[in-house]
Amino acid sequence: MCLLVLHYKYEVSFELVLKRFVDILVGSFLMILLLIAIHYIVPVWSTRRLINLIIIIFYGVVGALFYFFYANKARLTKDIFGGNFIKSILRVFVKK
Repeated sequence: MCLLVLHYKYEVSFELVLKRFVDILVGSFLMILLLIAIHYIVPVWSTRRLINLIIIIFYGVVGALFYFFYANKARLTKDIFGGNFIKSILRVFVKK
């Protein structure tokens, strides 16, 4: 309701916000599909806690890396945080 008031009364455009929101939803959906596909390769059915912990960490790392690469390709990270933020993160992982 408030967004409609902002749009019609103050002529605020939400086009960029909606584009980013759709990009975030697409990235999340693709990450979920990837994790479901990995579930058939690395099942979570184990009775040992340590093995389950390692599997959960593996799923988290794979999902986070995939989402980060998708967000980077879709320019989400640059649009949301700015270019300097990404450069500072990449500097930690890429040694010169």
